[in-house]
Amino acid sequence: MLGSALYGAGNGILTIIRGTLPLALFGQIGYATRMGLIGRPVMIALAFGPLISAYILEKWGINVLLITLISMAIIALFGTLKLPTYQVK
Repeated sequence: MLGSALYGAGNGILTIIRGTLPLALFGQIGYATRMGLIGRPVMIALAFGPLISAYILEKWGINVLLITLISMAIIALFGTLKLPTYQVK
């Protein structure tokens, strides 16, 4: 129950941040284009993620799948550390 509540809270915060953070970082000029560029990888991952995960699980098992997912999460974490922490004017 607590896990579901935390997941829902995280999703709510993510929804708000996904719309406001690019506006705060990059401004109004080209906002719609940026949102499309930001959203495209997410939509592709949502479309192919379950298919690829099922393939890895069936072919190599749960250990390889978990190692793959953890590795991708670590890569994403390091990628976010490379983002600028200031607003470009």
